[in-house]
Amino acid sequence: MLRTTATTLFLICIAVGCAQAESRVTPVTTYATLSQAGSPASAVESASGNVNLPRFPSLSPDGKNIVFSWRGDLWNVSISGGMASRLTSHPGDESRSAWSRDGQHIAFASDRNGYTNIYLMEADGSDIRLVTDTDQTCALSSFGTDAAGNSVITFSSSREGDLFRSPRPFMVSESGGVIHRLHDAFGSEPAVHPDGKLIAFTRGGVRATRRHYKGAASRDIWTFDRRDNAFNRLTTYVGNDTSAKWTGGTDVLFLSDRELNCVNLYRMDASRGGSTATRLTGFQRHDIQHFDVSADGGTAVLHVWGSLYSLDLAQPGAKPSPISITAPEDEQDRFKLLAIGTKTKEAALSPDGKTMAYIAYGEVYVRNMEDKSTTRRVTKTHAREGAIAWSPDGLKLYFVSDSDGTDSIYAATVALTRSEVKEAFDKAINPPVEDAEDSDCDSDDDSDDDSDDDSDDDSDNDTTKSDAATATDDDDSDDDKDDGKTDKKKGKKKKDEVLP
Repeated sequence: MLRTTATTLFLICIAVGCAQAESRVTPVTTYATLSQAGSPASAVESASGNVNLPRFPSLSPDGKNIVFSWRGDLWNVSISGGMASRLTSHPGDESRSAWSRDGQHIAFASDRNGYTNIYLMEADGSDIRLVTDTDQTCALSSFGTDAAGNSVITFSSSREGDLFRSPRPFMVSESGGVIHRLHDAFGSEPAVHPDGKLIAFTRGGVRATRRHYKGAASRDIWTFDRRDNAFNRLTTYVGNDTSAKWTGGTDVLFLSDRELNCVNLYRMDASRGGSTATRLTGFQRHDIQHFDVSADGGTAVLHVWGSLYSLDLAQPGAKPSPISITAPEDEQDRFKLLAIGTKTKEAALSPDGKTMAYIAYGEVYVRNMEDKSTTRRVTKTHAREGAIAWSPDGLKLYFVSDSDGTDSIYAATVALTRSEVKEAFDKAINPPVEDAEDSDCDSDDDSDDDSDDDSDDDSDNDTTKSDAATATDDDDSDDDKDDGKTDKKKGKKKKDEVLP
């Protein structure tokens, strides 16, 4: 059902016959706005600071520092918050990270070489080097050990091209080289126990962010025992259980939506299974997207919506505390160049065939069909626009937007035509000069009149000095001169009249 909204937007666009026309976006009709019942409030407050939407936090082994992704780069900040320091600076997107068990190195995932591969750097951000070099996405998990006790980096990937649409868990040495399977089962998010004997991982094909899913593809927590190559299913919940991490002993932390209709953090004893699962957080509005835990299992860091939270696991009943983070602003981080020409979802040609309107990245754009014409953005909202259509006269562009929470019809109206814009532009670069030329002409006429008057006075004086016998002839001569002067003046005026 289409609804309308009373919101009015002002913006600049090009529509039919417009080069740079001012337009106005208005609702087609107006109805009362329907109120929406808010969801239950979160159990904690949001964090402050200029760092909004930090993602993929990883906690140092001692639980004192957090590495997180913000604006496509990795940053380091204290668990108590404060000023963050930048670790990477690259046009590529740096996302997940993991600390080595000795806290000396940080592994991270980046698409800086065109594919999402794993890189390694020092804890201070120096000496970045490539670990994996594949053409398949590598989803970084954590550090661990192989069967011989050597330090490895674990991740999951679909690099083997299996018919079954699920990734497998892999490991690779910190120095790179050959990539090996952790075991032969399908799964993701592998986590090797500190003693190297057990590997916890997730099985299931549904997206972890699909809340309330209950079906055959739901996710569960499993373990693999290296000693006897045995698999053990820990959780049997019909929904999603995912992202298992060891706390140092037999306990495992994981995410589940089994209570409160929201994804929260749980703890269970891996030796006894999912029946021992207890909830540690009480979020009711926004899911926990990602979390990490310190090596001793005493501290956890959570990513919820647009903030990070710390949780004291050693204190029973502790509530998550928001972490306020600030960081130096980089104006270039606010913009990203996008090729909208390859992301067009729909298009509509104006009735006169001169202007094309189209949808790209959920926004409305218009462009004249002439070569080298500028593309103009009509809408600038966080909503999704679509279903564009021109009016028969080409002076309105209709589209549907959900900016008010429901699908509503809007119209962008052309305020200036191309001819009007062109006329204003011509006047601006070529101001009229007729007034100045007329002033010069008037000055010339006045000069000519003054000269003629002086000549007439001289002629009259000469006439008075002559005798009476020749007075008549002189008068006739003067009349002829006057007639000649009059004709001369008329010719001058006609010449002035044809000036541009």
